[in-house]
Amino acid sequence: MSRDWVVDAKRGMVAEPARDLPIVGDADVLVVGGGVAGLAAAVSAARNGARTVLIERANVIGGSATSGRMCAFWAPYDSLSGFSKEVAERLVAEGAGIPGGAVFPFDPTALEALSLDLLREAGVAVRLYTWAVRAIVAGGRTLGVAIESKSGREALLGRVLIDATGDGDLAVSAGAGYIKGRSRDGKMRPLTLLFRIGNIDSGRLLHYVREHPAEFAPDPDTHIVDAERGLYRFSGFFGLVGAARERREIDPNIHYLRLENFDPKRGMALVNTIRIYERDGTKGEDLTDAEVRSRRIQRDLLRFMRGRVPGLESVVVMDTASSIGVRETRHILGEYLLTEEDVTTNRSFSDTILIAQGKKAAGQPVHTPDAGEGSETDVQERGILWTLYTYQVPYACLIPRGVEDVLLTGRCISATHEADGFTRDQPTCMGTGQAAGAAAARACQGKVGVREIDVQHLRALLGAQGLRVR
Repeated sequence: MSRDWVVDAKRGMVAEPARDLPIVGDADVLVVGGGVAGLAAAVSAARNGARTVLIERANVIGGSATSGRMCAFWAPYDSLSGFSKEVAERLVAEGAGIPGGAVFPFDPTALEALSLDLLREAGVAVRLYTWAVRAIVAGGRTLGVAIESKSGREALLGRVLIDATGDGDLAVSAGAGYIKGRSRDGKMRPLTLLFRIGNIDSGRLLHYVREHPAEFAPDPDTHIVDAERGLYRFSGFFGLVGAARERREIDPNIHYLRLENFDPKRGMALVNTIRIYERDGTKGEDLTDAEVRSRRIQRDLLRFMRGRVPGLESVVVMDTASSIGVRETRHILGEYLLTEEDVTTNRSFSDTILIAQGKKAAGQPVHTPDAGEGSETDVQERGILWTLYTYQVPYACLIPRGVEDVLLTGRCISATHEADGFTRDQPTCMGTGQAAGAAAARACQGKVGVREIDVQHLRALLGAQGLRVR
């Protein structure tokens, strides 16, 4: 067998030599991706009796919630169920989360540690620093994944695979079809680099916020000042930001400043303001460009906050997300494609595996792919109150069309761009993860395909395990 590479410059192609991959393990369930959806899927599969392996490319579990620093569940605390509720309650017990509000803020470093505890307690084998390169497919069946790490390229075999990559990388490599972004033009929600600041003069900042209500979003669950619970989320500073933009002190796509998880005692907050449009999170060059641009914007924002925002004169950057936040890429085409109408009308399904809640302004996009979020024309941020929707996710959204032995969870489930405005939220991702893990375990135990399991039995099982399905 030749070990030489063949370079064909005219065709712009390189032929990689064939090689044998050592099989370094096997499992009933392989979960690819260790974000909150993958965490939930792996723990659920293991708790339901499946030998489970979780593969994660980063050094921590939790994805956007931890390494991405999006450390708040955008859903009412009282709406959480199943695994998301368990996680929230354990964070609260550690003093690392604030319960009772329209959103649930938490300490991301506490979730990093808790995630590893949950995996260890469930008996999940974890592979960090490991990329899942592609699915291993033979004879129409998906048999495992080729992985790459410092150990080289290897193979892991599994009876059922769960795609929790966010981008649907595993399902696509197995042959699944997909849509990307908005149907009419393929545009996707903006990318964001989150960072936390400290050394805030809390009294001065709170005084400004309270004295300038017109400067902030009117929706009380978007802009939150709840001293009794200790919940604060500032969305606005419209006039200050607008003036800075006119002076060209900040990026022209920034129209408001959003400070999440404000902790007045420690003088800390999360900055969720950077918006990078027209970039594709499945392309390495676009991710690189977005990261470089975000770092430049972050520097300008820091200068703006110190020079223009009362209470932020002496702020410092405490930490920055280790990876840029990708809100949307591929939506894998499943046995059913969830739509916005399904969500806003609370359509019922016979195979519902999750009932969730989410907020948006009726008739308005969530994180529009079109530049202008937070601008004067953005009535969602500036003019109207949001609506709390209760909606159902069917099991068919977790099954990719034309692919065997694979289930979807998290951001890449079968949903339109508009429905994804809801299903991408972390509690929903954890709910679909819990359902996918239990379904995968049932398929392994029954020695049947993921399409052949008894869905009503699955629903009863999930309900017994605390997930809201009815």
